Order: sequence, then C-alpha cells, then structure tokens
Amino acid sequence: MYPEKMKITFIIYFVLLINVVFSKPLGSTQEITTESSEEIEKKITACEQDCAITMDYQQKCGTDGKTYVNQSLVDCRDTCGKPYGRRVHTASQGPCPKKTS
Repeated sequence: MYPEKMKITFIIYFVLLINVVFSKPLGSTQEITTESSEEIEKKITACEQDCAITMDYQQKCGTDGKTYVNQSLVDCRDTCGKPYGRRVHTASQGPCPKKTS
C-alpha cells in the first residue's frame, strides 16, 4: 500500500511542476513575441482606430515622450500597447518639452 501512495504523490508533484514551468507569472500581460518593432507599432496603430476618442483639447505629455491631444488618446494608446509591453500614462499636463540635440 505504501508504494501506491508514493506513486500518487509523485504524479501529483509532477503535474504541479509541469504547471509551474509552463505557466505565465501572475499579472503578466506581455506575450513573448518575435515580431519586429515596426510590426508591433502597426498593430497598435490599427487597434487605436477602434478607440472611442473625445474631442476635447487638453494636451497631455505621455510617459513615452509624445504629446497627446487629450487623455482619451493616452488611455487608448495604453490599452492598445498593453499586450506588447508598451504601456503609456500621463507624465504631465500640457505638451511634452521639446527635445534638444
């Protein structure tokens, strides 16, 4: 009877080990991809075409250094970029500072 319990215990541990090895970390949203940066950017841009955008003009500087017309565009970019690890949030109100060479 004892060897039978060992077999069952081994099978349970083996299944748990396989599950841990092949699972993504909790909260992980970024997929492993071999796509080029240009391909990812095209997918994000295509996704942005489906966003509901408000027409208010209150510029926001995004954490990516780009100026957005309003918060809904920042939120859209964040949502569309999330699956690719390209999240964007509002860094500051108003346009982003000009980059100097």
